[in-house]
Amino acid sequence: ALRAPDNDRQTLVATTYSSGEFGAKALYLLLEQSGVTVSRLRQFPPCNDSQGTALWILSPLPLPPIDADAALDFVRGGGTLLAPPDLLVDLFVRNGVAKARAVKSACGSEHPCAVTTPWKLGFTAPDTSLRHLTGVAADDLYASASGEPVVARYAIGDGSVVSLGALDSLRNHVIGDGDAGPFWMRVAATVGDHHAFDEVHTGYGDLNLITLLWRAPYRWAARSEERRVGKECRS
Repeated sequence: ALRAPDNDRQTLVATTYSSGEFGAKALYLLLEQSGVTVSRLRQFPPCNDSQGTALWILSPLPLPPIDADAALDFVRGGGTLLAPPDLLVDLFVRNGVAKARAVKSACGSEHPCAVTTPWKLGFTAPDTSLRHLTGVAADDLYASASGEPVVARYAIGDGSVVSLGALDSLRNHVIGDGDAGPFWMRVAATVGDHHAFDEVHTGYGDLNLITLLWRAPYRWAARSEERRVGKECRS
């Protein structure tokens, strides 16, 4: 059974439906009240035009294979995907970058770690929460800690992915610390005009038939359904 999209204050995932300390509703409202076009996706994959769209996936877990393929197609078509580095590694590997890895950032003797940005907006984060990508070169650096690219953009096809290696800094209980809120606003303004938050993979979506079949022992049927949904999206 899926959780209903109400204000679940006890959840540990960064869902935009929760105003609990680990949720991400504050980020959603911050963007919305600043005049940014925002929406929530309760089905995956999205069937809209990817051009100019920034898709946020705030779950660090790798996507199911069919959803990963759909996310990669979204990016190659010109969209921007913002997600934790552990999720993005699989997309890079699928795109032919076999050496891509997500690793814990090292801050030396700094506790918590100081995060710096090119916009002179700074904040701190626990050293255990910061991660970054290796094996792939960043095209734009948005935030770093000890010289490591914790939030950075990487081009794939006609679009981009943005590694959210400072994921915890956008959660409700810390987004107000330092310049974290203004920083995430600047990132959003930089990468897209319309921002959609995926709630399927945080557990607050309406799972499509593909994902349900993939979780069951009938994956041959999932492949057939994938082709059908792909035709619907193109039409």
